[in-house]
Amino acid sequence: MRRKLDEYGLIKGRFYGFTAALPCGPDKIEKIQVEKIKDYLSELNLMTYDYHGAWDALSGVNAPMFDQGWGDKTKRWSVHGCVNTYVERGVSLHQMNIGLPFYGRSFSHATGMKQFHGGADDVNFHLDEGSPQYFNIVNELKGVEGYADSGMTTYRHAKTQTQFAVFNGGNRGLVSYDDPRAICDKVEYANERGMHGCESTYLKVI
Repeated sequence: MRRKLDEYGLIKGRFYGFTAALPCGPDKIEKIQVEKIKDYLSELNLMTYDYHGAWDALSGVNAPMFDQGWGDKTKRWSVHGCVNTYVERGVSLHQMNIGLPFYGRSFSHATGMKQFHGGADDVNFHLDEGSPQYFNIVNELKGVEGYADSGMTTYRHAKTQTQFAVFNGGNRGLVSYDDPRAICDKVEYANERGMHGCESTYLKVI
């Protein structure tokens, strides 16, 4: 494919990029010949999200900058860990993009991180089947005027540099997501390390 793109590029007088979306789980990376594909890909788009969700026993962070410290399948279960794993396999930082999730992962009945939960919250976030788009999270944060127990309270999870929000008024669940500060942290991280850039990722529920 790379050879054909180069041949066509000579005809058209331009360079055609060749990219791929690649996993971040160390067990998944082990199954890829990273040392070979890096020479053919012009960009590697790292899927630095979906680290934790309703499939886990305990509530956790969707897209942690650094390992959260519980529930991880292995070490390096984070943005930083993923980037370093590819670097150690010979990939240049300027070839890599990190993903920015513009959606969250919800946990029904949890009131904080590292708690047992009731699965994805498809009641409060039914429009997104429990994995809410960012704008729907913002709408829930506001609550309903005149109802004291509506809305959500947000917290910064310092270790992973991400945000999570808990529903007010009882044991109604939480959502892990990236707010503007978390997005800026990831962009700054990519810039400081001399990476290629960042790509926004929307979760589309079909």
